[in-house]
Amino acid sequence: MNFDPRHQSLAIASGVVALPPPERQALAVVQDAAGFVNRGLAILWREVVASDLAGRYVEARTMIEVDDLAALGGLLHVCPDLLDFRPADPDGFQLLHVAAWSGSAACLALLIEQGAALDAPNGHLQADTGDFRPGATPLLLAVERASTDAVATLLAAGADPNARLPASHENALQMAAAEGMEALVELLIDAGAELDASSDRYSYDDRLGMYCINTALHAAALNDRGEIVRMLLKAGADRDACGADRRTALHYAAAGGCVGALEVLLAAVADPD
Repeated sequence: MNFDPRHQSLAIASGVVALPPPERQALAVVQDAAGFVNRGLAILWREVVASDLAGRYVEARTMIEVDDLAALGGLLHVCPDLLDFRPADPDGFQLLHVAAWSGSAACLALLIEQGAALDAPNGHLQADTGDFRPGATPLLLAVERASTDAVATLLAAGADPNARLPASHENALQMAAAEGMEALVELLIDAGAELDASSDRYSYDDRLGMYCINTALHAAALNDRGEIVRMLLKAGADRDACGADRRTALHYAAAGGCVGALEVLLAAVADPD
């Protein structure tokens, strides 16, 4: 059998001839030599770029931690891809997450101005499946760190006040209410946070047994945050809302001996029965 790559390639394209494996492989190499080289160079280039981005990302993190706006702005000017870069670690913090966690309102403003995604969650790819495991948005991280300036900056830029943690479905208002962060609660209410949004995270308490976090009002009542209970009720929170465990905020306050929260709820005519 005479092997003519030109004739065989036409026959293969038309589906007439099936070449034996060795000849088919040889033909593929002859026909696609340039493509093979180009693909190899493309893979190598991607690896070089990724390595370069990783190094620049480390530099940018340091700049954020020390609030070096001039250096950070210069780096982003020459390397705008840093805004979307996500390191291959369990946290998977993009630069906006780093700034939110650091509480740097100035760096947050700069990153947002440059086009950083406001509501992208942190997270990482799972090695076994390749699926992305999302975490918290920059706003949720700033609330966790009790950074009023960072929260205000993110909300003013349009960050979603109702973003939730993926596992528990807790939102920023519930987190702030539980920890007694009055300034953050006020900011979130003003930004339009859902007052009666309920999470489905269960926990255990000696006084309540197994209980659900439920609404921000439940969280405030359980932790005896009387002033936050008052703020939520004034904003229109449902005083008698029942969560997944069929208990109201008044149940939580009573079980916990939270007199301050109990008095505010009763004064607001919460159902004592």
